[in-house]
Amino acid sequence: MAGNELGGRRGPPGRGGFHRATGATSRGQTTKMAAVVVLVMVGLAMIGVGSMGVGSISVGSIGVGLNGPTEPPPPGDDQRGALTASGPNAPRGTVLPRSQPARLDVPSIAVHTNLVDLGLNPDGTLEVPSEPLLAGWYTGSPTPGERGPAVIAGHVDARETGPAVFYRLGQVLPGAAVDVTRRDGSVAHFRVTAVRSYAQKDFPTQTVYGNTSRATLRLITCGDWNEESQEYDGNVVVFAELEEQDS
Repeated sequence: MAGNELGGRRGPPGRGGFHRATGATSRGQTTKMAAVVVLVMVGLAMIGVGSMGVGSISVGSIGVGLNGPTEPPPPGDDQRGALTASGPNAPRGTVLPRSQPARLDVPSIAVHTNLVDLGLNPDGTLEVPSEPLLAGWYTGSPTPGERGPAVIAGHVDARETGPAVFYRLGQVLPGAAVDVTRRDGSVAHFRVTAVRSYAQKDFPTQTVYGNTSRATLRLITCGDWNEESQEYDGNVVVFAELEEQDS
């Protein structure tokens, strides 16, 4: 990732907390933090059957803290919404054939970004989005519109940009539209069902990455800045379900 130093502390397998990279300046300084890192360890065992689940993923830092009142907005209790039903008896809904995503639009928070593919590095960590203002789709998850949880991750802040692509993710409301343009030219229309903030130590791997009977989407960044430790202690996760497809 150009302009960013790869580093940070690796999270334990099976958790999804973000960790701040080392070498950070304090929040009292005017210089924005730079080293923006995504560390993802993917478990070998899938959760459930087939390719509908993502497996056990642990996520490192996608943000390093901004100064004073510019801290990323956290989701509130009125945004908790309802999580997607899962299991063999849950309603299945519409699904789309496989097609890799090219673009993400979340109009309610002014997110309009091309998507990069996030594969795995030789050490098993997730590749970092090439720029702080780009989000990336994890290629080990279903493509958006296929059955199961498609996973898109993005930076929350960076030295180059200050606020990054998912800086306002915590402001998304249940009912908001999320559109993913796919490489076959179709647009997968999702509707947000819930927005949750999770502490790293209590990250619900099964809830976020486990099998779903519907075509679902997870937008993920870091959150819950800890002033004392100068680290993000948690994750912000947006849950969405597929609604329809453009003809």
